[in-house]
Amino acid sequence: MSATGGPRIYVADLAAYNNGVLHGVWIDATDEVDEIWAQICSMLAASPIHGAEEHAVHDYDGFFDLHLGEYESIEHLHRLAVGIAEHGRAFAVWAGLLDRAEWDEQLDSFEDHFEGVYDSYAEFGEQVLELHGLDTDLARLNVPETIRDYLRVDTEALGRDWAEGMQTAWSEGHLYVFFD
Repeated sequence: MSATGGPRIYVADLAAYNNGVLHGVWIDATDEVDEIWAQICSMLAASPIHGAEEHAVHDYDGFFDLHLGEYESIEHLHRLAVGIAEHGRAFAVWAGLLDRAEWDEQLDSFEDHFEGVYDSYAEFGEQVLELHGLDTDLARLNVPETIRDYLRVDTEALGRDWAEGMQTAWSEGHLYVFFD
């Protein structure tokens, strides 16, 4: 996260930038869209270049692995920031899996798709077993004691196979799983 505690963007004055002058403002991207626009307009009004009208996002912080362009819509940046503030890295991973054209339709459906975060495919496989009311307690499955030590559920393969039918991504050493 950013030093201010949430996702933020650095909006630059393009007239100043094109004249070799750095002029811009860091904005908390979770602020209301109208407030973000007011801050951009205020920054442009204070430009060292008379009549400055254009801006671009030249930097950002707190968006985790998302790669944002300098001309992302302020509305999308705000929606991403609010989702990240509420759900953390998982929301950024979700947005990264989506095509940008899907953001308007899909960003709000995060909670419908998010399955969980795991340290490994094996951990995800263990969760799959648990969700289906199964476990690796072979005594409960009436497996004879003489062969119990030889049987194991390959939870890593199970997790990897189940993940094949879902949207997944690795980020910072963790597996993020989303239902299609």
